[in-house]
Amino acid sequence: MKLLHSYKRIILLAIYFFSCFYILKAGYQTMSISTSGNFDNSLAAELQQTLDDQRVQQEIMGLSAAVLLPNEDIWLGTSGISNPSNGDSISTDMLFWMASISKTFASMVVLQLAEEGVLALDDPLHQWLPSFPNIDSTITIRQLLNHTSGVWDWEHDWSMVYSEIFSNPDKYWTQEEIILTFTDEPYFAPGEGYHYSNTGYLLLSMIIEEATKLDFPIAMEKRFIPLNQLTHTYFAWSDTISDDFAHPWEDDVDLFHQYKTAISTFCYGAGSVISTPKDLVWFVKSLFEGELLTPESMKQMLTFVNNNQYGLGVARSTMYGRELYWHNGALPGFRSIVFYSSQDSTSIAVAINDDDANSIDIALALFEVVLAAYHPRLSIDGSILDLGTINSKFDTTFFVYNTGGKADSVLASIRYSGVADSNAFSIFPPSFILAPGDSQALAFFINPELLAPKKYAIRLHIDSKFSPLTPSRIKPIKFKVTSLSIVNTDKDVPAHFSLNQNYPNPFNPTTSISFSIPKREFVTVEVFNMLGQVVMTLESDYLAEGTYTYNWDAGEFPSGVYLYRLTTTHFVQNRKMLLMR
Repeated sequence: MKLLHSYKRIILLAIYFFSCFYILKAGYQTMSISTSGNFDNSLAAELQQTLDDQRVQQEIMGLSAAVLLPNEDIWLGTSGISNPSNGDSISTDMLFWMASISKTFASMVVLQLAEEGVLALDDPLHQWLPSFPNIDSTITIRQLLNHTSGVWDWEHDWSMVYSEIFSNPDKYWTQEEIILTFTDEPYFAPGEGYHYSNTGYLLLSMIIEEATKLDFPIAMEKRFIPLNQLTHTYFAWSDTISDDFAHPWEDDVDLFHQYKTAISTFCYGAGSVISTPKDLVWFVKSLFEGELLTPESMKQMLTFVNNNQYGLGVARSTMYGRELYWHNGALPGFRSIVFYSSQDSTSIAVAINDDDANSIDIALALFEVVLAAYHPRLSIDGSILDLGTINSKFDTTFFVYNTGGKADSVLASIRYSGVADSNAFSIFPPSFILAPGDSQALAFFINPELLAPKKYAIRLHIDSKFSPLTPSRIKPIKFKVTSLSIVNTDKDVPAHFSLNQNYPNPFNPTTSISFSIPKREFVTVEVFNMLGQVVMTLESDYLAEGTYTYNWDAGEFPSGVYLYRLTTTHFVQNRKMLLMR
């Protein structure tokens, strides 16, 4: 069996690479872009580039995405392949299984039924359903919605579930059969904890059926048909659906023919929604802008548990100073996410036909592009700056850039600790306005004469007033002060290498160490304890010929005998000194 599986993988990979070659050779387009309204062309191009980059970085087969802006301008983009065997690329109206995003749909319908007085969120389970082994009949509808019921999650036994679903894809599973077959003992008593449970949403689908007297898919469709924008959304698989389905890929295996009745009926309520990113962004916009539920119902939906992370069928996170309402989904060969930012009235959805993909990273990358188009985005040149040894006044210039779409008010400052004299550093200008596409030069100055001899790590802070993406940018700066002074000038070049005895000796806590070099050399001056460990490097750099004096402050070191060593390419000398407190 293993050998056959290996041959199968080889054949599939060969088909894939041959198809890719055919697509490239024939000029077949593996991406598509669609916009409506007055969507900015440059923003659309950057979104598409981001989508393509993410597909390449994550090595994804194919993906589709949608961005809906507050003015209802919409961008749709795709990248990659659905079926490599025939060169079928992803299209914007291609259907994906959205998996657990279904929970937001089911939650909305339950809340609508509560508004109509058909049920109440605090109704116990026994009021609607018969008793089942391992399921507490006092669990409330609310606890099923926010995963505080303690009900065992059938995904806990995923290997068994996977085998059952895909070994017989045409099987029709009843909810009762699933619960009786795949429900173990509860994780905790109702309301005593949090544990994500697909089984809980299966129970909710049964309650929806009981409350509406309709099969779950029909009950859901009746609620969503009036939404004109949801033209490609289905709540169960059917061979009568005429839209194209994306082929799902798991470990290079096409699972297209496994996605039929079995997985659809198994996932009722928990993961059976089939849709497009375009439909998803319109759904969450309508939902979170109050078009589908009353203010009281929205308050219930957005009451969060589990450290304020999960409400009724919706998760919450904070990114870039924005509160995002979201849900993601995962089934074999599919990954998806949709989220809505209330501060920006913007919704984003991503659907992927590849098991090995991170939909969250892709959605956030698209969100960054949108935020940058309508807000400032700051950057500063370079990374960590290591200035080495500084013993005389030093200045340099940094540049700050605004690559966003709006102007920003910027503050520049130097932050440090353990420095007595604030005049040792300066940055100019300390504040400025930076227009989009512009840069600002910052003059940075260090006066080492005001600093104690030691190593320093300071930070240049660039603080934005208006950017959610880059509220602060930090540039670390490292350098060392050794209190070096040149005793002899170039006119009095030493005749030979020498390391002088420190003075004073004994000392407490500072002493001077002098040495001479007759020509330019790479010089290292180190201090060792009696265990032979280096406790301070006073110099490690090229020096011109001359006589040098270093002042060593041993205030942080214990009393005792220390060695100091001068090392050059042609000379090594050691001496002893005594620190007495």
